[in-house]
Amino acid sequence: MSTLEELRAQMDGVNREMLRLFCRRMELSADIAVCKQKAGRPVYDPVRERDILETVSAQAGGDLADYARVLFQTLFDLSKSYQAEILASPAAAAGAKGEEHDG
Repeated sequence: MSTLEELRAQMDGVNREMLRLFCRRMELSADIAVCKQKAGRPVYDPVRERDILETVSAQAGGDLADYARVLFQTLFDLSKSYQAEILASPAAAAGAKGEEHDG
């Protein structure tokens, strides 16, 4: 049986990995925002969100299905907020016009 300290050390490792993946996800979200702007598409895609929420709920299954749905809905909300912030910046507007900008 693991001790509390061992379990917390494992949890700390999971937290570090989740943060790394979260940062990567947000980087991709920023890139997607610029692509959507160039294509004239809205940030919010309700069909895609619904499909992903259904998938993650099914994959998590059992007692964790609803928690997975909440986690991913929160990620979507954060991504949409970040995308809106990115699109409001002058650099994003320049990128949408095909000009060079820092990512």
